[in-house]
Amino acid sequence: MQNERGLVVEMDKVDIILIARNNIEEIKRCIHSITTYTTTVPYELIVVDNNATDEIKEWLQKNNEIKLICNEKEQNQVACYNKALTVSKDNHKLLLESNFIATPFWLNQLMDELLKCEDIYLVGCEVERTPHQNICSEVLHIGQGCVLMRNNTTEKIKFFDERYIIFELALWDLCLEVSLFGGKNILYRNIKLYEVSISNIFSADEWEKNKQLFKQKWGFQATYSMGVSWYMIDKVKRSPKASFHVLEVGCACGANLLEIKQRYKNATVYGIEINKGAAKIANTFCDVKDCNVEDEGSIDYPDHFFDFILFGDVLEHLYDPAQTLKNVRRILKPSGKIIMSIPNISHYTAIYAIMNGNFTYEDSGLFDRTHIRFFTLNEIKKLIANTGYKALALESIVPFSSEQMGKDDALFLDALVSFIGKEEMRKQYMAFQYVVMCQKDNQFVG
Repeated sequence: MQNERGLVVEMDKVDIILIARNNIEEIKRCIHSITTYTTTVPYELIVVDNNATDEIKEWLQKNNEIKLICNEKEQNQVACYNKALTVSKDNHKLLLESNFIATPFWLNQLMDELLKCEDIYLVGCEVERTPHQNICSEVLHIGQGCVLMRNNTTEKIKFFDERYIIFELALWDLCLEVSLFGGKNILYRNIKLYEVSISNIFSADEWEKNKQLFKQKWGFQATYSMGVSWYMIDKVKRSPKASFHVLEVGCACGANLLEIKQRYKNATVYGIEINKGAAKIANTFCDVKDCNVEDEGSIDYPDHFFDFILFGDVLEHLYDPAQTLKNVRRILKPSGKIIMSIPNISHYTAIYAIMNGNFTYEDSGLFDRTHIRFFTLNEIKKLIANTGYKALALESIVPFSSEQMGKDDALFLDALVSFIGKEEMRKQYMAFQYVVMCQKDNQFVG
């Protein structure tokens, strides 16, 4: 291959790792697409025969260009990948699920990202992206279907933790290990790959056991603490090269702050997080205090310092959310914005539960067992006004439209609106949460 000066350069080699288990047609289709469309990046195919009972082992043995690893007993995906990683020594490694089909230049795109800088260790992909997402972003975790790993990754950390049987959580676990030693995980959106079938399906009990294992190891819930709230960060708007300060109260592992840094390279991001495990992850890329925002001295930033302060599903967890909002007025610039998301206890599903005599706490959602305060739209408006702010924008987050509801839900909602006698309440009953942007009210006295 020639570089931009016309000189011949040697490209890094990639070991492409697949797992075969009674899926011969899928494996054949995947390998055919790889051999057809991987023409400029040197590679070797490594296939783990996971004790298959179809004729796939014999088919693979006939192909001299495939390095075959045979399991005498069936193992889970995590163990299979670890076995292949012990065989793959010096090359970069690409873990590819066999339900993907390669297209022209697919591996070039991933390799270009991996080799941009030496602190990038993992590159994952999504086959689509929404308009508000960058094509490539540093992220806390990547998805499982296609994972490119730098060749020295396993020198820095151990292989995948085989206590997990669900590879997705084992991969998230590995991504956090990468973050802790200063490496980066990159997500390439809109990659030219096609997913043609559903991969492994696990039971609810298996998921729960693996999620509990993750929580015991890291001290926080994976899905709860590592996700991006697009509704929130899409409201952070500045020119691309602007320099400004953002504080997120309850930032968890910092996914929102990391995404803001991708969009605005000159933004400086800060966090306050009560969970020490999550704060440790966020501190790998931003300035985070591991404390309770309601503790005295936690908000010891300079006066008029922040352009944005975010409260993403946080105020309902506080004993005195009003006092916290008053406390942060001092550190918010006169033109600064507060952006908050708050769950709506008057959502029709909550009303239905209460009307049936239930208020059962759960691990997440409207009846999250860690919620201390509960809000309706009217109470949110009172909270904003009574703490010295005025709302600039308010968005209702509606998970399902009327057309997408089940028949029983739609009938209950109609009956509820009819009983109350106010059609305008329908929108409030359908709102699962509200996202509000507000500003200081200069007329406020209090």
